[in-house]
Amino acid sequence: MTKLTLKVITQILDENGNPVKSTSCSAPLGDVDEFDHEAKKNGFVKAFDSVEKQMVKVHRQSGNDMMSGFINAVNEKKNGRETKQRESFFRSEVGCIRASSDSEWFRGFKPKEHVLSLGVEDILIKSAVSMSYRDSYALLNRIWDLPAEDMIRERTLWDRIDADGIKAIKIVDKTAEKALHQYHYEQAGDLVRLVQQDPAYGMGSQQNPDREQMVRTAIAQLNSIPGRPDWAKIDAGEIRLEAPESSVCIAIDDIGVKKQKDKRQKPEAGKQRNKDDPEWCHSTAAKLTDSRLNRKAPGKKYVETTNVHIVAGSRHYVITTAQGLEHAFMLLMAFLLQNDLIRNHDIVFFTDGAKCIQSCIEKYFRGHKYLLILDFYHLIKHCEQGLSMAISKPAIRNQVLYGNLSGMLWNGKTDQAIKYLSELPDSAVKNKAQLQDVIDYLERKKEGITTLSIRRWLGMKIGSRDVEKDNDIIVASRQKHNGMSWNREGSSNLSALTAMTRNGQMNSFLYGRKINFAPCILQCSGGSAVAFA
Repeated sequence: MTKLTLKVITQILDENGNPVKSTSCSAPLGDVDEFDHEAKKNGFVKAFDSVEKQMVKVHRQSGNDMMSGFINAVNEKKNGRETKQRESFFRSEVGCIRASSDSEWFRGFKPKEHVLSLGVEDILIKSAVSMSYRDSYALLNRIWDLPAEDMIRERTLWDRIDADGIKAIKIVDKTAEKALHQYHYEQAGDLVRLVQQDPAYGMGSQQNPDREQMVRTAIAQLNSIPGRPDWAKIDAGEIRLEAPESSVCIAIDDIGVKKQKDKRQKPEAGKQRNKDDPEWCHSTAAKLTDSRLNRKAPGKKYVETTNVHIVAGSRHYVITTAQGLEHAFMLLMAFLLQNDLIRNHDIVFFTDGAKCIQSCIEKYFRGHKYLLILDFYHLIKHCEQGLSMAISKPAIRNQVLYGNLSGMLWNGKTDQAIKYLSELPDSAVKNKAQLQDVIDYLERKKEGITTLSIRRWLGMKIGSRDVEKDNDIIVASRQKHNGMSWNREGSSNLSALTAMTRNGQMNSFLYGRKINFAPCILQCSGGSAVAFA
């Protein structure tokens, strides 16, 4: 019988190669013949499990020895100087120890706060933004195989994420404040003053004859498609397009998550929930039905997060804030000014038609010749909802909406669409008031209804899917699961860290405590680069 033992010797050497600290740890790996028999009987994986556990145990102990040896060596090499000591708990990727060290090392830490290495902090943030806190700390404790006394607690993870989220928000706000101060931009409407000082702030890109010729050629090709109706013919005079090489595409949207109650009310004595009680089951079913019919049911409160997706050439940037739409536009203006993306640039806004967003665009970008585009999905969805109540039969509604109306709107023929709806026969209409609401909606949104067919033909952006994806990755995929509710601070801090990760700013945040306020290649939730069409 041959028994194997794993032994790891850890040494800390000085500049001459002499050991300052030396420790060793070992663990039995078992008998060779027993392992061979077990592997043949139950397979290598099951046989190796017990060996792996012993190796992990030795690895953890050697990591602890390395950290302890380093701290002790540093303390001894300080030439006996008297220093104020602090009992600290160190957590790193190589191990966890409790040791006494110079308190000057830990300025800014609370007296009993755990000290985390940057590598551990990186892992905590990336796990917390992609899965629940409970799943995160359970998975990390399992991967690191920590003993009970060294395990990461759920509360510790919450506090760390909140602290890092607050730091990230402060860094972004401070960077934006500095940029706004540099350009003397203090409030909405100050862009008009910048235009007066420098007319380039109110102008788009210069006209390019080659670009105009390419657009005319594309229109001719589109109009010459066989079977294209006369009303779908495109007139070059009706089209306004940006120059891709000097354009900035901005998509803005809000997303809400369920707000956490300030105080949970305990059920009164004798009125505990009883699933066998028919009355309780009936009231619960009514609440579920109401929440399914109306996503934001009356009485429910939500924490709103505003996402702004900026595209400049092949570079992207995402701005996230839970401090309101006005704050989001101030951050947006700071970003554009700092990166010189207003002067001689075509600015294109993509929205879902919300009045609050459109009013902010008008207020903040007054003086610049921007282009506003209403997302086609939201446009058709609104028309579909209105026509469902206005037209008598679903078959007629589908013919009106998908047979003619959608084609007119896709080609930017808003006046023709309004005239078409106004001339529908009385036999097809059951509610003229609802039909008039759809017509009024098209009148109000006429500015944002453009010729999307030619934009698609030229390979240009046509909608706000970028920011919809941001809503999903930054907020919905993490914060909108069954049973989840959030306070404003917790949702805001987590969203800020997720946006920072998506912008590829993790390393600059961890190692320099700064966030680069500039376009970049976006990162998906898993960390790989992602590009949008």
